[in-house]
Amino acid sequence: MTVSALREIKEWAEDALRDVQLQRPADGERLDQYELVTPAVHIGWVPPGSILPSGSGDRIRVPCVVVGADEVDADEESTEIQLMFTAVVFDPGHQVRGENGSLGWAANFDGYVNLLNLLDRLRARILRDRRIAVKYRVASTVVLKTYEEQPWPYWYGYLKLTATCEPYPASGYAEFLE
Repeated sequence: MTVSALREIKEWAEDALRDVQLQRPADGERLDQYELVTPAVHIGWVPPGSILPSGSGDRIRVPCVVVGADEVDADEESTEIQLMFTAVVFDPGHQVRGENGSLGWAANFDGYVNLLNLLDRLRARILRDRRIAVKYRVASTVVLKTYEEQPWPYWYGYLKLTATCEPYPASGYAEFLE
């Protein structure tokens, strides 16, 4: 049931972000090239403070939101899922010309702003409906947090919340199975 729930939540997040456009880094180490794309949504787990492996290529496309569950509690009354939406955006800053005429990069906070806008969009959708993918009810505050250390030119943050849904079928029908 956990994987099925994450798949439904992934589809919900894809719909919520369908008209968002963020920078996608070019293949290789080229910071000066990018294209605007809708963030990918993946199922997985990126623990707070850790980063996606370099060279992950098309398997994990940035910009993205990674939907994961760090804990699932179930009893005969309901299922409670601790959800985490980890967001990763790319923004190298502004290109500048050095004294010798060479091009370089000046980091800025645009990536931070883009990260907050992406997370705020998801959080607003969650709080507006108080539901995710129709059947998952929001049962906690929605915490937005950014990583303390940002691996420039990437920016990381996450939303963390608790959602509840109907109990697992076996526990929901336990009295009929005895």
